[in-house]
Amino acid sequence: MKANLFLLFTVVVLASSCKNENVQPTKAQVTTSAVHSSLVARWNIAKDSIAASFIGPVHYNVYVGTADDYYDFRADGRCYVKENGAFDTISYKIVTDTTVAFNGSLYPSEVNPLTSHSARIDFMQPQGPGGGTYSKTVFLKK
Repeated sequence: MKANLFLLFTVVVLASSCKNENVQPTKAQVTTSAVHSSLVARWNIAKDSIAASFIGPVHYNVYVGTADDYYDFRADGRCYVKENGAFDTISYKIVTDTTVAFNGSLYPSEVNPLTSHSARIDFMQPQGPGGGTYSKTVFLKK
């Protein structure tokens, strides 16, 4: 009888000490994963506009992309860019369902809207102690 009680006690203790390993991801993890899978692709640059203000007036520049210009977001967190004949590689990380941090920036960029055929990325960063800003909006399309 004691052996049966000991066996029952051991089974109960072992069963109650097991953890449920089937942990469901949070809504934020699911959302950022969905954004990541939507963003990972080669996008053509439709338009790239820059506004920079340092000391003095704001300087504007608009570049209309050609068929050779692209942002190529890869699943490994790298984005390969070819714009106006210049190549660049930047790192990126999905922060929320509407923000992406590039090159570890403290100022995440807004990605809104993101559809299967188009995306707009808004970068903004303060520039130095003089209070200037640098902003860039890139319109992408597939």
